Amino acid sequence: QAGFDVFTKNPLVDTAKIAQIGYCFGGTVALEFGATGVPFVTSIAIHGSYGVQPGWAKNMKGMFVMLHGAEDPNYPREIDMALADLREAKVPFELNLYSGTKHGFSEPKNKAEERANAEAIAAATRVMKERFGI
Repeated sequence: QAGFDVFTKNPLVDTAKIAQIGYCFGGTVALEFGATGVPFVTSIAIHGSYGVQPGWAKNMKGMFVMLHGAEDPNYPREIDMALADLREAKVPFELNLYSGTKHGFSEPKNKAEERANAEAIAAATRVMKERFGI
C-alpha cells in the first residue's frame, strides 16, 4: 500500500489508468491487493495462488484476469472458489487455462509450457490494450 501511495502521488501517473500484473507470488499479491478495493483498471495473475477467504472479491475494482496452468497441482480447487466469488461480486473476469502446463510455466520446461507462456503474454497484452483503449 505504501508503494502504491507513493506511485499515485507522482504527477506523471494517471490514477485512472493503473493496472497490476504478477507472476506466482506476485499473482497472489495482485489478487490480495486488488481485493482491498484499490481502483485498478485490471489485475492480472499469471500462475498465481487463489487461496482466499470467501467474499474476497466484493471490493475488487476493474477486471481480474487469471492465466493458469490447467495441470497445476497446487491450486485447482482454489480457482473454482475464486471464480464463484468473482461471479457473486459481479467482477468482470477472464480465465485462461493452459493444458499440459503446471505451475511456473513462465519458465518453460517443455513445448506445452512454451505455448502457454506465449499465449499468456499475448492474453495479458490484449487485455491491457482493450482496457486502456490503445
